[in-house]
Amino acid sequence: MSTLHMKTILQRSIDYIDQHLTEPITFHEVAQQAGFSPYHFHRVFHGITGFTITEYIRKRRLTVASFAILQGKEKIIDIALQCQFESQAAFTRAFQQQFGVTPGKYRLDRQPIQTFQKIHISNELDSSTLTTIHPSRFVEKDTFYIMGMQCSHLRYDGTSNGNKIPVMWEHLLEREHEIASPNKDITYGICAPQDETHFCYTAGAEVDENTPTISGMVIQKVPANTYAVFTHQGPTHKISETLMHIFKTWLPESGYEILQAPDFERYDQRFLGPLHEDSQIDLYFPVQPISIGKA
Repeated sequence: MSTLHMKTILQRSIDYIDQHLTEPITFHEVAQQAGFSPYHFHRVFHGITGFTITEYIRKRRLTVASFAILQGKEKIIDIALQCQFESQAAFTRAFQQQFGVTPGKYRLDRQPIQTFQKIHISNELDSSTLTTIHPSRFVEKDTFYIMGMQCSHLRYDGTSNGNKIPVMWEHLLEREHEIASPNKDITYGICAPQDETHFCYTAGAEVDENTPTISGMVIQKVPANTYAVFTHQGPTHKISETLMHIFKTWLPESGYEILQAPDFERYDQRFLGPLHEDSQIDLYFPVQPISIGKA
């Protein structure tokens, strides 16, 4: 799939969102309009725009609401309901969080706010100075199992995750000797999708399917898939930069879609520590070719 075609699809989806801001549009409906699986469409949309589809819809609705509030023709509760908020209280909280002022005070004071304008995908991609990262290889892996520490309901955008993943790795390293792994020199960080916004992360080592679970640990199944493999070099806190390259430059033009299945980090002897500039980590993403008939 060409970058031009993906840009057209994403812009068409954004146009569709703007045309239905006062209707009960959903994330899954937008993905369906684009012709992709919801999970793949979420990863591309978020990678390019920096927002989840749900966040984008909410920000655009609040901006439309701000225009209506200034016109002063309708009650605030009516504007809230038209913009698909369940109550005036929920609308007020969201409005104040985005603009720093309540709807009522905004109508009275008419102070300037920073509205959220419709995104134009051509600008998002054409202005990018990112260098495209390509997979080092594609591999087929059979189902395997990881035993280790797990943390759920983490956000893909990293907000509110705090230091949970590094702390989890510290706990794993203290107990790693308890895991009877056939590959003791290799560890994994498994990211299993939970919904559009959240994922579950398991840090651990590979075990046999029937290995008894150790107290305080879990076993995570990773299903068989074809993976695009990328290599991140540098400190672990810069993995987000590598992911931005992958989702903003490679994925839209790759002809592949990411499956709603676990992706993972693989740590071997090339990993020299979390702060080492020469450390290498392999990133595995489950993919399949996009069907010709899609979008």
